Amino acid sequence: MNLFIYYKINFIFNFLKVKYNFLKVKYNFLKVKYNFLKVKYNFLKVKYKKNIMEEKYNSIIERLEIFREKFPNIVDAWDIFIKKKKDDFEKNMSKAEYFLNNCENILQTDVKPETMAILYLFFNNSLNDI
Repeated sequence: MNLFIYYKINFIFNFLKVKYNFLKVKYNFLKVKYNFLKVKYNFLKVKYKKNIMEEKYNSIIERLEIFREKFPNIVDAWDIFIKKKKDDFEKNMSKAEYFLNNCENILQTDVKPETMAILYLFFNNSLNDI
């Protein structure tokens, strides 16, 4: 009788151990699936925001064209300003993308905020415009 109870308890214990491992695997699978869906959501969110920005930019350029005949100087100024800002933004996005693709090869450790401030002041002063 005691041997039978021992095997029964051992069987139940092993069954519960297998079930626990199965649930652990299922949990990890669901975690991976969740992370995948989170990445997909962020991608779609960025794509949606990009489309909104493009639509807004195109809408403003079209609206400027409507007023070009009546206010040519103001429209020209806004047109130049907006196009320059868009070009600067696209250049900065390319630089950020380059950094993100190569940051592990470029830097060994993080840069101190003081160093970043000095570099910013060095590269973003009026002397660079001369």
